[in-house]
Amino acid sequence: MSNKFISFLITFTLIISSQSVAADVETLGQIEPTNGIASIVSPQGTITEIKVVLGDVVTKGFTLAILKGNSISQVPLDEKAIEIQKLKVQIAEEDAKRGENKLERMGKMGGEKFSKSLMEQREYESKTTKINLNIAKQELERLKIKHEMSVKTDQNIIIEAPINGTVLDILQNVGDSGGQVIIRMANLDSMSVNAEVFEGDLLKIDKGMEATINSDSLPAPAKGKVVSVGKLIADQTKIAKVKILLDDPKVASRLINLEVSVLLSTGN
Repeated sequence: MSNKFISFLITFTLIISSQSVAADVETLGQIEPTNGIASIVSPQGTITEIKVVLGDVVTKGFTLAILKGNSISQVPLDEKAIEIQKLKVQIAEEDAKRGENKLERMGKMGGEKFSKSLMEQREYESKTTKINLNIAKQELERLKIKHEMSVKTDQNIIIEAPINGTVLDILQNVGDSGGQVIIRMANLDSMSVNAEVFEGDLLKIDKGMEATINSDSLPAPAKGKVVSVGKLIADQTKIAKVKILLDDPKVASRLINLEVSVLLSTGN
């Protein structure tokens, strides 16, 4: 066998090897409960009892805390705030419609005729106005809930667990005023990694792809599979979200929000 042929085989092997390695995607992610973390907001009032401690596992409907209701004098203030927020929602709806119309007009005129940066700016403006509208609507709903609770004057208000899960954080104490997040909890029976994938690697990833999770804080690499691949690429960072369901949630459930390295294998 000639030296030239041997050299060719070595070069060919190195090329194939490098392509196989390049086919895998490496990135970073964060361990999270698969169904997210529930933030329980207490209504207006004064906290008189907190029935749980950190780490308690409770069922849906379990009493987490008890508050003493607010004075009826809070009701007119809540009603005024709702009316103001309705106006803000109306303005946000008009802004979102204008942003969408501007983007549509540019598309009908032939987006390719305009500079790429101008087209991206129109798309960004349209997305931003829709996000602002969503935030305004969420705030309106929060104010409506707050108002409903405010009318329960001089009554004990019971805060119940909205899900089966574990108490992760208690942010208020007995004697504190309500109206803000009092407890965070989550179902830890299923854990995932929320990975951030660069736009250039996104098309390499499919549901069912195997993933290996590593961190110095983990006793051993964790295994999982891709269950969802995001389609929305962030404007500034140029990344999209990929969700990986972990095979075993036991260790991960004790390391929520831990940043980890993620290796996604394409199988090539």
